Amino acid sequence: MIMLKSNIYSYCLILSAAILGVNATSVAAQNIKQTQETEAKNFLSSAIKTEQGYYFELNKFTSNLSDLQLTPPNDSYQYNVNIISDQKLFQVVASPSKIKGLRTFTAALSFNNENFSFNSIICKSERSTKIIASEIKLVSGQLQCPTGFIISFHNAQIEALGSIGATNRAQQAHIFETQNFTVNQQELGYTPSNTYYDYKLNLLENDQLAQVVATPKFDNLKSYIGGVFYEKNTGVFKSIACASKQPTKNIPQSIKFSNGKLACPTGFKITTKN
Repeated sequence: MIMLKSNIYSYCLILSAAILGVNATSVAAQNIKQTQETEAKNFLSSAIKTEQGYYFELNKFTSNLSDLQLTPPNDSYQYNVNIISDQKLFQVVASPSKIKGLRTFTAALSFNNENFSFNSIICKSERSTKIIASEIKLVSGQLQCPTGFIISFHNAQIEALGSIGATNRAQQAHIFETQNFTVNQQELGYTPSNTYYDYKLNLLENDQLAQVVATPKFDNLKSYIGGVFYEKNTGVFKSIACASKQPTKNIPQSIKFSNGKLACPTGFKITTKN
């Protein structure tokens, strides 16, 4: 009886070790896939940002990654670039080349000549598989993922915060030129992408404080609010950018200016301050 119990105990230890080994292998494989997918999304983000600079310089998009001086991070994905909609839209597709179970990604960038702004989007396949990505379409100024794909929120919040900072800087440039802030996005010469967020400008503190509010269009994203205050007597600018502490679409209050300082509204915290 003692020998039988000992054999059963040994068998259980061996079985447990085998299960743990399988689980460890599975976790390692999953981590590799996540790393490969993150690198693919980061590469698409870099392609979109670099393509903007290329367009500003040459007034056209390019379908050649070498023109952008970009090299794929590894050979887990194949990258194909297309210029569609009569040269008005740049699209890049990342298709898995080796590892099975990876999602396919596609991203696009368009330029609106009317309000002098870019619009960008990153999409991921609904399932972890290699599928053909059809063309991303531009409908009423909004980029839409192709069939079988959904929006990826990769770097959406970073993009929103960057847009807050860019709007603050554009307001500073505008007041140097006109001596006033503006609530007209076109007058700033800069309009953020409207894929993930809606942006609204308003003036406070007797028009000495220019505020920009970024409200997410989707759940699980933070809201952002920024502002620039101009002291006309001293010619000094003070700027601030705030992020909600939790994901929300509700921004009930405005930035405050008190005792010579800008302050975030309740429920927000400073992210950058110049």
